[in-house]
Amino acid sequence: MKYERYKLNELAKIEKVKGKPLSKYEEGETPYVTGSQSNNGVVGYINAPETDISKGNCIVVDPIKGLCMYQENDFVGRGFSGASINALYIEGMDETSAMFIIAAIKKVSLKVASYSYLFNSNKLAEAEIMLPTLDALDADSPYSSNGYVPDWKYMKDRVAELEKDRVAELENYLIASGLNDYKLTEEDKAVLAAKLVDGGVLSQNSISTDGCLKEGRKFKIDDLFKKEKLGWITNRKFNKEKDVSKEQTKEFDLPLVNAKDGNNGIMYYGRSSDFSSVDGGIDIVSNGAISTGNVYPQSHKIGVLFDAYIINLKNGMKNECLLMYLAASIQKSIKPRFGYSNKAVWSKVRKCNICLPIQTDDSGKPVIDASKTYSPKGYIPDWEYMEKYIKATEKEIIKEVVLYKDEVIAKAKEITEVA
Repeated sequence: MKYERYKLNELAKIEKVKGKPLSKYEEGETPYVTGSQSNNGVVGYINAPETDISKGNCIVVDPIKGLCMYQENDFVGRGFSGASINALYIEGMDETSAMFIIAAIKKVSLKVASYSYLFNSNKLAEAEIMLPTLDALDADSPYSSNGYVPDWKYMKDRVAELEKDRVAELENYLIASGLNDYKLTEEDKAVLAAKLVDGGVLSQNSISTDGCLKEGRKFKIDDLFKKEKLGWITNRKFNKEKDVSKEQTKEFDLPLVNAKDGNNGIMYYGRSSDFSSVDGGIDIVSNGAISTGNVYPQSHKIGVLFDAYIINLKNGMKNECLLMYLAASIQKSIKPRFGYSNKAVWSKVRKCNICLPIQTDDSGKPVIDASKTYSPKGYIPDWEYMEKYIKATEKEIIKEVVLYKDEVIAKAKEITEVA
């Protein structure tokens, strides 16, 4: 298979998306796409006039982060900070071949795109990517002035082959991790259906809009958690160029939290000998224009670089499901309160309250701890309920993944049997 170089403004028709800010629209059914890393860039669904809608079957490229995403359906799009995202339309492309092209574009875009160097439509037009190409030249090729024509069949076959391998790996992982079972038990359904109430009043943390009630109470963060003392411990001046890496390696083995939005709060890795660490905890980002108030559960060995800190329960409990529940509760409480001009530092966060489910007796009345370990009123968080809630939620989330995996495997078996 030979590869040739394609200029993007020859390979594709490049169009700027036409959307307005999300706040300008009412809720609806049209996907609203930004340069977000999650959910394929879709941050909501809206009603929009035809003039604002971009056609589907295209690759969307974010000029700041360099992210690329395939959009199958018509959508409304808008970039961050006034930087427009762009849509690439390529004749003969479908979702499968788009995956191959996206990988090729990312080799360029992820290296150069940033706030200081926008990978805008002009730079996108001049960029070149390498694609598998048919041997025969076509003087009328719509893809290249050199007469090159992409080998669409090779791209589709290669992506399909990789997908089969990945799905097989996914199946093995799901089975090994116990996530292959997504069927909810009656207890799971009851946990997910419950409303969290605070002294008989529905909490802002209500789990759902229907079902039974689950007693909850407000707890002061400082009564439950302690801040870990973590940081640089080596007797030399810290040098960011030499002492951290953006890639985890044998030398730079320790994940470090900092003012990071996404990737579970981790951007750098340090040497375990240079930074103190703890075996997991809850990461709170104290600074950053976007990331202030983000809270991430860390279920592995973790250290601190800057603009973030790790807290843990004073009682020493630290399982993964519990960390996930508590992290979500803390973020719900502090994210709206803090920002770039009002840092989420521990001296402020520790005074905030979170609403948690509490232990009750058979009659539904709160169990009171005479020693008042967790609350001045003696309420005890229901740690078991929190774990059950996360495990039931995982089943709900993994359901679509398992069904997709089963569907792909079934199709692969059909193809094999036919062959």
